[in-house]
Parts: sequence; structure tokens; C-alpha cells
Amino acid sequence: MKYYRYTLEFLTILLLAFLTISSPAVGQQASDSVALTGYDPVAYFEQGRPMKGLKEQHVTYEGATYLFYSEENKALFEQNPDQYLPAFDGWCAFAVAKKSARKLPDPRIWKIQDGRLLLFSNASHTHVDDSYAKAWNKKPEQNLFDADYYWMIMNLPAVVTTGE
Repeated sequence: MKYYRYTLEFLTILLLAFLTISSPAVGQQASDSVALTGYDPVAYFEQGRPMKGLKEQHVTYEGATYLFYSEENKALFEQNPDQYLPAFDGWCAFAVAKKSARKLPDPRIWKIQDGRLLLFSNASHTHVDDSYAKAWNKKPEQNLFDADYYWMIMNLPAVVTTGE
């Protein structure tokens, strides 16, 4: 009975870990999804702030639809989309750095570091709380290093062996 209970707990944890790791990212959801909750990914770089995109100015890239504030931003994205996509597939950079479960970010809480767009979760449900971004900024270089490292590990393909 005890063995059965531990096996069941282990399988439950394994299933939850798989669902967390394999869940779609903010920018990589279903083909009809709007990435970044409609914010223009180019605006962070070109306008220096998050700006909502317009439905009539959109591009679908890798299964996600991105909206753009202007035709110019749309054209820049089409020339080099990877330059403007958020790091870590749009998940909260601080959560990735701390090996936490993937957290959905608030596109209004962001930072450009080393030419990469980093997004952070909102710690509040009632107002913009940038405490995750502030925690990141205490050690930005170390946090980016850690996030890159853990992101690489989380996204390694699984190796299946037959035991032979």
C-alpha cells in the first residue's frame, strides 16, 4: 500500500512537471492566439515603451499573431523577427532564473538587457507591481546568466533509452 501511494505521488509530480514544461509560451500558443496580449514587440526597442498594437497591423510568426503599433514596426519585425521576440519565449525572466514554475508575464513590466526583451510577472492582481523586475535588477548579470542556463536545461530534448 505504501509503495502504491509513493508511486502515485511520483507519477502525479511527474505529470505536473511535464505539463508545466511543455505548456505553450506566451508567444507560442495556439495559431489563433495574440502574443504579448496585443503589445507590439518592436515598440519596446523603437519607442522605448510598451504600446498596444492594432489588429489591422499583424504578423503571424511561429504560430502566434503579433500586433504592431505602426507599419514601420511591422516592417522591422518582418525583416528580423527574432531580434524583437521576448527572451525565454515570453515567460517571466525572473521566474526562469530562479527555476520557478513558468509564470505568465505582464507586458507592461519589462527591461531590455544585452539587446534582449525581458518580461516580468506582476506580483499583484489589482495594480502594476514590479517587484520581480526590482529583484532582477539587484543582480541583473547573474540573473540573466542563471535564466539562460536554466532555460537551456528546461528545453533540452529528452533522451529515451531502451535499457539495452
